[in-house]
Amino acid sequence: MFISFEGVDGTGKTSIIKEIQKKLNNTHYYNEPNNQFGQISKFGMDGFNKIDLLYMWWASRKFELNRSPSNKIILADRYYDSTYVYLNNHINEPIITHNYDPQYFRKPEITFIFHASLDNILERTKNRNEKKDVFEDHNKMIERKMIFDEVWL
Repeated sequence: MFISFEGVDGTGKTSIIKEIQKKLNNTHYYNEPNNQFGQISKFGMDGFNKIDLLYMWWASRKFELNRSPSNKIILADRYYDSTYVYLNNHINEPIITHNYDPQYFRKPEITFIFHASLDNILERTKNRNEKKDVFEDHNKMIERKMIFDEVWL
């Protein structure tokens, strides 16, 4: 079984996944891909444009999912939709329409979508040093939430 948890940072996805893992023995946690495709999409590479980087990020997620054990319940802390939202927000211009391709991506059996107010998100993430620069920009978070709402509502 493949379950994805989607939402902006600070909405409680990882906290819920950790609680599920405490209750179920047969799970595999799947987070940000840390493979060659993910590294290229995070840090860029000469010759790649913004759309290339988006598809590279999606390829990295597919790669990680394909490496996940087939006999376990896969709990994905973000997947296709969040990648679209974050990269679309990160590069500050519309790049492609939201186009889930089930021929390319394994569709989760269940997707939980997490929403929270901007104040709650900022409160939950204020002590995360690695996220400090992102959360100091309220306008960026508002824009990101708007893209999430456009995709899911």
